[in-house]
Amino acid sequence: MTLTHQALFETLREFDLLKTVIRKTPIFEGSRLENSAEHSWHLALAAMLFLGKSDEKLDELKIIKMALIHDIVEIYAGDTFVYDIQGQKDQEEREKKAAAKLFLKEEIPELKNWLEIWEEFEAAESPEAVFLKGLDRLLPILSNTFNDGFSWKKYGIEKDRVLKRNAIIEKSHPELWQDVQKLLDKNVREGKLTE
Repeated sequence: MTLTHQALFETLREFDLLKTVIRKTPIFEGSRLENSAEHSWHLALAAMLFLGKSDEKLDELKIIKMALIHDIVEIYAGDTFVYDIQGQKDQEEREKKAAAKLFLKEEIPELKNWLEIWEEFEAAESPEAVFLKGLDRLLPILSNTFNDGFSWKKYGIEKDRVLKRNAIIEKSHPELWQDVQKLLDKNVREGKLTE
């Protein structure tokens, strides 16, 4: 077995750990909490669906790659709940350390490109990153909608916090943002989300 193949095998083993990172959001069907690998796959599918609705010329392959690796740092940094103010204080530092550990491997120099894609997503400045960030924020809203407000109720999240934390959807998908606002109003009426 070559050293290169052994390094790839070990890296795949390491990346497989993303399946062990449990998030605070259930799968849409509601029977259990999702893991970060499932979320990344679901985000890639969402991107493929919504790319057809975008008027912008976007790099589809870059977006799919970005979706698949955007949360891989959670292997070492853990998942930080989107409304966890305390956890967000050192989130950036934890994630940068994890990214260096995962992507800066001397024996696999190609991973440096993955680091660049991950950093682009985090910066949320390129059209591709903004597009994907909006969808990344949409999925938990849909999960809560389909799961009787599971995370919102469990952690006491109000509508204003949801609007504020997910405002990037307005920037990335203005028409979708209008529907998200209507959906949140409906969730309030149905008791899934508090005003």
